[in-house]
Amino acid sequence: MSSFYSREELVHMAVRVEKSAEGFYRAGARSFEELKTTFEHLAADEARHAQIYQGLLTGRASTYTSAEREAANRRVRGLVSVGLLDRLGAGTQLVKEAKDRTQLLEAAAGLEKDTILFYYAVLDLLEADDRSVVYKIIDSEHNHLAEVTSLLK
Repeated sequence: MSSFYSREELVHMAVRVEKSAEGFYRAGARSFEELKTTFEHLAADEARHAQIYQGLLTGRASTYTSAEREAANRRVRGLVSVGLLDRLGAGTQLVKEAKDRTQLLEAAAGLEKDTILFYYAVLDLLEADDRSVVYKIIDSEHNHLAEVTSLLK
């Protein structure tokens, strides 16, 4: 039998993802004046998402069967094994590596896409109440992706 990520571990991962994204956008706002307003707005959204995830830490137990939890955990472990969480945690480093506005916006788009991918994998490990909250955050992340990619044009 393999070990499962607990609900609390997953929520803590999500909080770290959001805080890293907030740091990315705040650093990007400082580094690229022309993106300051947009990036400050996105940073505020990411900070709000982290607070929402913090609010999910209520300790409710999962009602999923062992087989359901194993399938969902396999997806999350797969993402972790290919470095997705490492990339999502590299927020401010991505800003330092960006040589220009386009590279920064491409990094932001990648960050948003990876965040969406991670949250979809996590959904199956959460109860219905939590999933409805995460779906709203995923929708917001999709909006961030659209906003960032519109600036690339």
